[in-house]
Amino acid sequence: MPPGTSHFNPYNGRAEAGQVPAVAGGTPIRPKQVDSSFGLLLGALILTALGILTRIILLNAGEGAVWPVMLCICFAVTSVAAGFIRKGHHWARILLTAYTAVSVLTFLTGTNLLSWGAILTLVAATVLLYWAPSRAYFKAMDQHRRNTTD
Repeated sequence: MPPGTSHFNPYNGRAEAGQVPAVAGGTPIRPKQVDSSFGLLLGALILTALGILTRIILLNAGEGAVWPVMLCICFAVTSVAAGFIRKGHHWARILLTAYTAVSVLTFLTGTNLLSWGAILTLVAATVLLYWAPSRAYFKAMDQHRRNTTD
């Protein structure tokens, strides 16, 4: 690291004075970890929908009325989190982390194979959002929003 520098740029692996890559307009460039997490979230959404639909079909009873509501909740939380994570909003990353924790707890209650795949995909997507390039991106986007709204 050059003298007088205290930041490591995880985007390119070089020590710089806290610089984060940005496009011409000054918006930080989204790292591949965030894009990969977004793709995993879409996959988790599909697996969750298939898992819940499978339960609805298999149950075919009065108890099955809860599952369509669960499908709507899962779809809403995952969709909102994925969209705002891609835009670099830190609160969405926290929402996804809490949702993932709850999903892991449901994993222990016994779910079908599709739901297990969805939960593991959700965990992988959440972990990617805490890697160094992702953390730097969320921090840079927060700073960028503060600078552009002042």
